[in-house]
Amino acid sequence: MATLTDMVDWLWVDYLREKDKEEYSEYEDTLFQIIWSITDPKTSLSSIRRAIDRVDGKQPDNVRVEYPKFYMQYPNVKDTARLIGGPVDDTPAIIAPAPEMATAGIRGAIRQVSSQPRGTALRVLELAKRMIEDPDASYSAQLKVKEVIAAALIVLSKTKQSAMDELLDQIDGKVAVTYKLLGDDVYMISYSDTAPAGGQLDEDGVYFIESQNVTDSWAARLASESTKKG
Repeated sequence: MATLTDMVDWLWVDYLREKDKEEYSEYEDTLFQIIWSITDPKTSLSSIRRAIDRVDGKQPDNVRVEYPKFYMQYPNVKDTARLIGGPVDDTPAIIAPAPEMATAGIRGAIRQVSSQPRGTALRVLELAKRMIEDPDASYSAQLKVKEVIAAALIVLSKTKQSAMDELLDQIDGKVAVTYKLLGDDVYMISYSDTAPAGGQLDEDGVYFIESQNVTDSWAARLASESTKKG
């Protein structure tokens, strides 16, 4: 039995030729009707979004949490040469770029059609309409169902703000929502004669460094408590 993920990879003419055949199940007929509705540029945005979620998975929320920072002060550290680990290497690391992922699914088609010259999406829908009028003709264009869905979203985004936001979300990801937890930064004191490298002197000449491990532990405990309450 065909799935929505299968059908969006069909050629558009194959979809048109198959959609009215009697051999398909009720479920598959429902999928045919879903595709028919969401490839209309006048369709509701929620229908397109629902199809993308089904095929590609939901676009992950972009949530950033800002925690109060924890610092350790070392009032007895006067000679920075005695720092554990020695001087800090500030040379930026060179990170190899991640390989490009192959275009796939509706979201991949949205990126691909969006990268084409202006007017491409409208021409895709015009071609799709010609194929609807004569699905048995011979066409050189290998137009896929997912490309018609992508074009419908792009055309819809020209006139509807919500569709424009959806297009941007699908291409660039959702805008980050930042949660800043209330509370001042925390300063703790260590009277050790040695300290980790990588800190700095405050206005009073006291050496201090952020205790990232304390911040991480505090954040993990908070996340654990939130999960229990949920």
